Amino acid sequence: MPIDPSGHQSFSQRAAPIARPGPSGLQSQAMVSSSQAPEETMSTTPPPGSQGPSGPQYYRMTNNRRGICLILNNKFAGGPHQRRGTETDTENLQMTFKALGFLVEVKDDLTAEEMCTFVADSAKRDHRNFDCFVCCILTHGTEGGLQGNDVTSIVRLDKLAEPLYTSKCPSLGGKPKLFFTQACRGSNKQGAAEVDSDNITSMESEEEDATTRKIPDRADFFYSYATTDGHVSYRHPTKGSRYVSVLCHVLNQYSDDDNYDINDIMTIVHNEVSNKKGQTQMPSYESTLTKKLIFMPLLTPGQEVMT
Repeated sequence: MPIDPSGHQSFSQRAAPIARPGPSGLQSQAMVSSSQAPEETMSTTPPPGSQGPSGPQYYRMTNNRRGICLILNNKFAGGPHQRRGTETDTENLQMTFKALGFLVEVKDDLTAEEMCTFVADSAKRDHRNFDCFVCCILTHGTEGGLQGNDVTSIVRLDKLAEPLYTSKCPSLGGKPKLFFTQACRGSNKQGAAEVDSDNITSMESEEEDATTRKIPDRADFFYSYATTDGHVSYRHPTKGSRYVSVLCHVLNQYSDDDNYDINDIMTIVHNEVSNKKGQTQMPSYESTLTKKLIFMPLLTPGQEVMT
C-alpha cells in the first residue's frame, strides 16, 4: 500500500524550518576547499551536470546508481508473533529508495544467521562505482538485539554491520553506510508529559576537526532506530509502522533539497513520529558519519558520467 502524503502533517506547518546555510554559502565554502585534492576513495567532486553542494565536507553522491539497499523483512507469518503491516513498510521502503537511485534487494523471513549472511554476501560485492550502502531491517527486537524469523535466534546490529567495516569491505571505505531498523528494543513504553514550548531550547553540538589517511573500521556508519533503547515501537496492521511511514514520507519530501542533510531529515522524522497521537514513540539514531550526507537529485539521462 503506497504512502498517502496527505496523511502526514508537514513539519513546516508545525515548526519553523531548520536554519541552514544557503546554497551560495555552500558553494563559496566548496570553492575555498577545491585547491586541496582529496584522496580517490574520498572524492566529493561531482561530475558535470550533477546538482547540489560539493566539497570535502560532503559525501560524494553523484552516481545515478547510488548503491545497494537491502531490506530484511521478517513477517513471522502464521503465528502469534506475526508482524501485520510489515508488507506495507517493505513496499514504502522499496519505492522510496528506488526513487533515490538505489538497487533494492528484499529478502523475507530470515533467521539471525541468514540475516548476517545476506549482509555479508553484499559486503563481498564490488561497491567502487557506488556512493552509499543502505540496510533496512524489519523484525521483532529485544534489548539484546534483533530477532530472526525463527523467534529464538538473535543478532546484535553491530554484529550485522561488521562485514561492512573498512578493513573487510574496502570498496565501501569512506562511504556512508546507513541502517534503518524497525523493531522494538525492549518492552517499556515511552513516558510523556506536557511542557511549555517556550521552555524548550536547542543546543549546538561541538565539532572536532581532525584529518587522517586511515579510515577507522567503524567510521561512516549511521544507525537509525524506530525507538529508544529499552522501549517498544508501534505498527498498524494495514498502514505499517509509524517510523517507516514517516521516514519514507520525509525522505520523499526533503531528500532532493540540498539544505537538508541526513541529520536534518532525521530531526524532522523524530518530530513527526513523537508528535503523533496515541501511544508515544521516540525514534533515535547513532552516527559515526564524518561528513554531511545529502541525497542529491539524480542526473537526467545523458548527464551520467562513468567513474
